[in-house]
Amino acid sequence: MPTGDWDAVSQRSLALFNKYAGTKLSESLASVDKLDAIKTRTDRVCPLACDHGFKTDCDRCTKITCRAGYEVATTILAKESK
Repeated sequence: MPTGDWDAVSQRSLALFNKYAGTKLSESLASVDKLDAIKTRTDRVCPLACDHGFKTDCDRCTKITCRAGYEVATTILAKESK
């Protein structure tokens, strides 16, 4: 949740934005120009992160389904159900 403070979390967020967007905005100080540059992006910048049991499918998360007799496990995609 935004706090209005330009702290380490804010700087890390901008660093990740730079990494994925291919930009080189300075992370040390906040500015209106940087915020405007971020706002102009209309495409996804950071990779999609899906919850457990879901996988990325283009630009959305879809539920992982297993063949009959198998279920989604925590360490591998599917395991035999008992």
